[in-house]
Amino acid sequence: MTETNRIRWETGQFGNLVGYAGTVESWAFQVWHISDDEDSHWSLISSLPDVANWNATDPDSPEPLKAEAESWLERFVASRGAVFPPEPDESAAFQCREARSVLARWDASRNDPDGKVYDRERVLADQVRALIPIAETAVTAAEGKGDA
Repeated sequence: MTETNRIRWETGQFGNLVGYAGTVESWAFQVWHISDDEDSHWSLISSLPDVANWNATDPDSPEPLKAEAESWLERFVASRGAVFPPEPDESAAFQCREARSVLARWDASRNDPDGKVYDRERVLADQVRALIPIAETAVTAAEGKGDA
């Protein structure tokens, strides 16, 4: 699962991780490190109604439990009728940046002092230039859905 901003994690008074959701002032999740003579693990608890009896642990790290808390929050909110939109595809935004970079290098090199023009590069650059608006529209649409 990708990292989101749905839960804000802070270090608690006793070294636990405290997760807050939305504008609610009380905590929604806590991740504790449990250690005794027989066992050592991380444990996730929640204060959300209908979620408080769910159980999750990890032997090594709190990170998987943070992801599990995201899943719990999504399921809790969905059970009340809300829907989280899919995350924007970061790879599309990355591809747009890379395409712009390729075009910038091509535009800089086509002013070659010897007057050389590379037909293959021109065709590729024209194709990339034509695809950028399509990719940008998809990225903008995906980001716009996340704002709703």
